Amino acid sequence: MIIHNDKEFSDDHLDGRESQPEEGVSGTIVLDSKEKIVVDRTLYREFLADEIPVRRQRSAFMAFCADFVEAFSIHKFDSEYDIDESSINLEASEEEQNTDTSAFHDETTVTDLEKNYPILKHVAKGGQGTISSAQDLQFGRKVAIKSLRKPDNQTARHSFFTEARITAHLEHPAIVPIHSLYVDHVNAPHLAMKLVEGKSCRERISIIKHKYASLPWRKICAVERWQRKLRIERFLRVCEAMEYAHNRNVLHRDLKPENIMVGRFGEVYVMDWGMAMTIPHGQEWVVSSICGTPRYIAPEVLQHQPYGKTADIYQLGLILYELVFLRRAFPWKSRDQVLARVKTGEMAPMTHYYGCYVPKTLVKIIARATALDPHERYQDISQLSRDLRGYLKNESTSVERFPRLANFMRMMGRYSNLLFCLVLLFLGITFFTVFRSMRQKIDAKLEAQQEDETLRRLYSINMYTSTLLEREISDLGNDVISLARETRVRLATLQPPNPSLNYYRGTVGAIEHPPEYGYVPTYDDHAGNKVSFEAFFWHLPENVQVDKEHLDSILTTLNPLMPSFKRVLTDHFRFGENGVRKKPVTDLSIERTPVLNSRVAFENKLMLAYPYEGNMPVDYDVTTSVWYQYGMNRAKKGTAVWTPPFLSVRVKNRIIIGCSSPIYDNDSNKIGVAVAILAPADLIRLFTSKISTGPYIRAHYLVHASGDIYATDAPQYKPVVKNDEISFSKFPYMEKFPKIWDSRLGREFLDEDKNTLFIFNRIEELNCVYIEEIDFKRAMEMDWTVAPRIAGPDALEEDLP
Repeated sequence: MIIHNDKEFSDDHLDGRESQPEEGVSGTIVLDSKEKIVVDRTLYREFLADEIPVRRQRSAFMAFCADFVEAFSIHKFDSEYDIDESSINLEASEEEQNTDTSAFHDETTVTDLEKNYPILKHVAKGGQGTISSAQDLQFGRKVAIKSLRKPDNQTARHSFFTEARITAHLEHPAIVPIHSLYVDHVNAPHLAMKLVEGKSCRERISIIKHKYASLPWRKICAVERWQRKLRIERFLRVCEAMEYAHNRNVLHRDLKPENIMVGRFGEVYVMDWGMAMTIPHGQEWVVSSICGTPRYIAPEVLQHQPYGKTADIYQLGLILYELVFLRRAFPWKSRDQVLARVKTGEMAPMTHYYGCYVPKTLVKIIARATALDPHERYQDISQLSRDLRGYLKNESTSVERFPRLANFMRMMGRYSNLLFCLVLLFLGITFFTVFRSMRQKIDAKLEAQQEDETLRRLYSINMYTSTLLEREISDLGNDVISLARETRVRLATLQPPNPSLNYYRGTVGAIEHPPEYGYVPTYDDHAGNKVSFEAFFWHLPENVQVDKEHLDSILTTLNPLMPSFKRVLTDHFRFGENGVRKKPVTDLSIERTPVLNSRVAFENKLMLAYPYEGNMPVDYDVTTSVWYQYGMNRAKKGTAVWTPPFLSVRVKNRIIIGCSSPIYDNDSNKIGVAVAILAPADLIRLFTSKISTGPYIRAHYLVHASGDIYATDAPQYKPVVKNDEISFSKFPYMEKFPKIWDSRLGREFLDEDKNTLFIFNRIEELNCVYIEEIDFKRAMEMDWTVAPRIAGPDALEEDLP
């Protein structure tokens, strides 16, 4: 039997429409008579696009393993197929057309239908007949009445009486018994038979697929393991009925899921014997017209070759295919496509509709039952039943290639508990024997693992801390750039002075102060300066003359900048416990960030700054400041630069750094600078208290490329101010610093004893490297399994809803 893929492969209606071919599809699966599977594929990804749910991610081929599919999504279910609505008789022989039905039944003895079985309602309609429910007046029971739709058609009439005669002689629990044969007032024949309340096998397959659609893939496969066995057990009852019929030399010739009924209590019936025929005694093969349902006709019947019981076995194999894989063996769209593939045995691949695992033994049983050559199939239904029961009972089957090996594996399965105990005992003895000799090696390995784990944890914490620092530095620079752009946009259109607005001058000696001006503990507490967070201030040196109306117009135009000024102070360097990011500061008088203030300054020496401070020197010229010079001379358009540390003009001995971005006019000329002022000491204090903490950390350093320590929590190495100049200490281990700087990030031990460890990461925008000096011996004593959790860079803000 050869199974090929087809670009027109589909499980949709058989309506004769051609589907659009898929590009890039190629592959062939060949299953020979020895059930050996050979795979030759290049691009198999879209081969079953309409047959198997689309979310299948991967597959693996191993000698003793099955194929699994990761997941599935919503599926398109099988619906009723046009050419499967009824069975067809493609070529009725001349003898059958001229056969007198009286040879099978004496119609003169047929009683009247209406007097015995008044029709209640119509139940179903097929190609040649209808099924109705009726009331048996004699026994007071409901029966099924099968009626011929075209009683004048002699071929149909012949088939109808043949079914009655054959079914009446087949007395089996899985074959619906015939009560009697009747005619009505127009001489139309009717069969009264047992009324079976249930659903066909086709309907049950559709119901199963519909229920599976709402389940996750893993649960489908778990349920399918025992549901498949239940379906096979019911299929075995069909095999028993057909084995009984074959023993009576009767061929059904139209076996399909629609003709298998399952009652409400699990009883199984083989229905519709209208195409059945009797094999003459002494013969095994017959030649007759082509009859049956296109999807289920045996190849030898379709090719006008002699056929026998193996034709029914072939149809049973196709039914078993659908019960196992939940999809059709020949799912192509048109009758011509189906019949062409039936002749060559090109059926769909034997894979489950949902990608669930199907045992290879079961696949081989189906392959043998549906073999293209009748001589390679099961020659008797009892052989098929025996193999299926062997599969259900985990016993040997005739399709196994290595039966002895299979029997051995099954025996191991039966005594799995004893085998497990023996293996466990053996492993225990082995472990106890080698334990003493391996103890020293294990201890050494555990120590190495502890060292690796400690290094990994320390490195992870440092990388996280430096990543936070670098990201916050970058975000602050972006806000400064935004402040410069917003200033340029607002200055493009000057607003007339607004007398209702108050503008506060922050120069020493200013008389008017804004609301809530006073001492704030969180702001320059060591200097005792007054501030107000309710307004920004403006400053001009006293010797600079400016038109008051023009100045008021500029202040009115830039007054809406205060939220942007405030955002620079409140939105950065906000961390809770374990480095979790927090929402921006809402009250700067209670909680502070390392950003001290934000400013904009212009070539005319006018400066606006937030928050309000009333202590700016009267002769202070902002254009001479370090941050203004850096912004005007070193920063390019749309960028920000960081200054080296310099002394604050306002607070004595305070060391600060600035992030500057130039302000341009509409002609792309620099007219000023926007800046954010930050205290490096506060930055180090924030990180060491909130993020990178631990008893094993000796010191944190922010070291410039020159080796100067810009900020640290080691008192002896902090920058100091002497004679209004900043004196920097060099990194205490300068012999290691060149390697640290060139490596950019990593870790480095001070000596071979591994007592002191440096973990570092370069902060490019500051042209500095962040270094942590660690007591490694003490870090090795830490229990990292219960150490405080360090949040990742994308951790959620801890106090946000």
